[in-house]
Amino acid sequence: MKKRKNSAFVHGFLSVFSLWIAIASSEAIGLQLVSEASIEQERRLTKTSHLSNGIPVVMREIPGSDITHITISFSWGRKDWPKGHQILERWMWSTMPLGAKGYPKEKVFELTEKYGISLSCAGGIEVSWCSIEVVNDYWKTAMPLFSAIVNSPNFEKKEIDLQKARIQADLKSVFADPDKYSNDVINRIFYDEKHPYRLNHDEALKELEQLSGGELKEYHKKIVSSDRMTITLVSGLPREQILGAMETNFGRIKRTGAVEKKVTEPEFSRDKSFVFEHRPIPTAYIKIKFNAPSIKDPNYITSLLLFEILSEMLDEEIRTKRSLSYAVQAQTLQYSVGLGIISVSTSKPNETFDAIKEVIKKLRTTLLTGEDLEEYKRVFATGYYVGQETHSALANGISGYLRYFGSVEPLYEFPKRLEAVEPENVKQLAGEILKRFRIGVLFDREKFQEAWATSFIEETLQ
Repeated sequence: MKKRKNSAFVHGFLSVFSLWIAIASSEAIGLQLVSEASIEQERRLTKTSHLSNGIPVVMREIPGSDITHITISFSWGRKDWPKGHQILERWMWSTMPLGAKGYPKEKVFELTEKYGISLSCAGGIEVSWCSIEVVNDYWKTAMPLFSAIVNSPNFEKKEIDLQKARIQADLKSVFADPDKYSNDVINRIFYDEKHPYRLNHDEALKELEQLSGGELKEYHKKIVSSDRMTITLVSGLPREQILGAMETNFGRIKRTGAVEKKVTEPEFSRDKSFVFEHRPIPTAYIKIKFNAPSIKDPNYITSLLLFEILSEMLDEEIRTKRSLSYAVQAQTLQYSVGLGIISVSTSKPNETFDAIKEVIKKLRTTLLTGEDLEEYKRVFATGYYVGQETHSALANGISGYLRYFGSVEPLYEFPKRLEAVEPENVKQLAGEILKRFRIGVLFDREKFQEAWATSFIEETLQ
């Protein structure tokens, strides 16, 4: 089995050292992925408090660490921007680090280079963030810069225009990448035009043409709101010292009353379950999407494991046994609503659809042995936790749990809940979600029959 990253949402929290103790112990004493002692140690090292304006601050201490990482996350993503303005999400966050009050772009570049400061802002579908990472010796130098970038970015016209040109060039390049572009193809039917998750690249380009960027300042004032923010610290610095700096720099941010949009699951319709776009290429790019558990669904951990298993089984059947593709995977994205994705590129789409159907049927009707499931858990846990060894990944995981659950406690419960997943749970969830597929294909029309896709959808509908 190979390690796979199956979720865009970062969960983990254990150090690599703790991970290897856990994995080694699981071989000797049965499947105990993480010891109670390790979990309690993580709890002791993670403390939550609040600034005077109510912003939660979670500090994860790493004793002896020479690096300090700070992430400020905002419960406001692309979905919350109004239709016709969603590209502003990417535009605003990419422009912010290019200058702020007291820090023109040249000064920002000078400081980040001189002191080795990593500084960035970015937006996502549901959450946006700014982060900074610096060695402890220079964190006091980095803090005023970070505060200015978050609180008072310049949004100079020349930088706004520069970012616009860069975004346009990037969006236009997607058409030349069939794998990326096939996601636009499937999204035409998976999401209706009003769904807040939908923003295809051609739609984003049209928005850019109609917007000047002058709106960025006003949106920034609205989004930087104390009730939408979380601060996560990963550091070895004294707790009181770094918390005092957070209060000084971010404790005066006010609440603006920005309201998040509610999201509903995409609805399945037979009439909108298949879409095809012709391109005279030798390889078919196939995207299959379907509804899956959200991050707050009680089955979200079972779902992560199920997609690990699905991906491994697809790889074995399609690549190893049948040599139909070198690029096949399954993954789940878990936001306020979840979705599942199967991606494959192949010169033999009909045979590939048959292989996928076989794997799905097996998962829906056959019970995994306890031994097989334990092996899948070990593989999943290894890749899952090793991916959390950096300060930034740890901060993102902590802030993500706080955003969706209002607490970091589910983060500590994750290993035990993973251990508790049984073969019956995997089979039951597979039966519930591996159906009602929507399929998008980018390929040469003369080499493809629509019935290959539509029969796949019908045969797996129930």
